[in-house]
Amino acid sequence: MWTSSPYRFVSEMQFQQRVIKMRTRRLSYHRDVIREFFGPEVAADEGLINWMTYECMKTPTNAHVAIWDEVYHSDYRPMMATVRVPSSVFWAKYGNISAEVAEQMRLAMNAKLVRFDHSGHMFPWLEAEKFNHELASFAGGLLGRAGLRSRQAPCQPRQMRQCPGDLFGAMRRAHLSPDAGLALGHDRVGEAIA
Repeated sequence: MWTSSPYRFVSEMQFQQRVIKMRTRRLSYHRDVIREFFGPEVAADEGLINWMTYECMKTPTNAHVAIWDEVYHSDYRPMMATVRVPSSVFWAKYGNISAEVAEQMRLAMNAKLVRFDHSGHMFPWLEAEKFNHELASFAGGLLGRAGLRSRQAPCQPRQMRQCPGDLFGAMRRAHLSPDAGLALGHDRVGEAIA
């Protein structure tokens, strides 16, 4: 059924070269990958890259290599046809998954495909307004199907795309948790679902 690897970014040989760099030049490896995760349309703030690199360096090298190895060599697409819950596929133009694979995932799960056309893996930060809107709409749809409704209006996301030079400051002002990796204020997610 599946004709290609789920990841477009590297061949097996390139993956092994990344593992060697991860083991031997880890600091520069993380900096490069973090820049890659933002995508080419945004020049990420060096302070943010330093903070993210610092956070990545907290994970022991062997654990980090094992995680990447598992992610790279796993293909969960065959199981997606068994998904029986409402789903959305969030896809980033400069991310690790090709548009073709994202469409395969959408079809397999009968899901909605949400495209983020200006970012890579970091789309919750870079396209925060759209991300927040899509996530809130998805959660609101689930609540509606369950006969529930949110106790408060959806959060009003801040437009971070306008200030890449102060992205981390924008995240703090928007009450975002960088540790959670979500661009939706964590205090309101709990209240909306509760």
